[in-house]
Amino acid sequence: MHQQESQQRLMQESHKMHHQESQQRLMQESRCKMHQKMYQQESQQRLMQDASEDASARKPATADARKPLKDASKDASVRKPATTDARKLL
Repeated sequence: MHQQESQQRLMQESHKMHHQESQQRLMQESRCKMHQKMYQQESQQRLMQDASEDASARKPATADARKPLKDASKDASVRKPATTDARKLL
């Protein structure tokens, strides 16, 4: 009887430990995902800034290129500022 009891107690304890571990793992994963999202946003902003700075440096005449355009469209406008068509698509 005593042996069974102690085994059960051990089982319960290990189960508790496992539960805590899995919770911690979940926390870490979600934190990691949040970090990734934040990092992605930051790097996107940095890219946008870089590209708009590039564009304004290359042709300061076109105020168009300096406007913070969306990722792909800024490329398009830098390449061909004449076509409003490309900007509409993106």
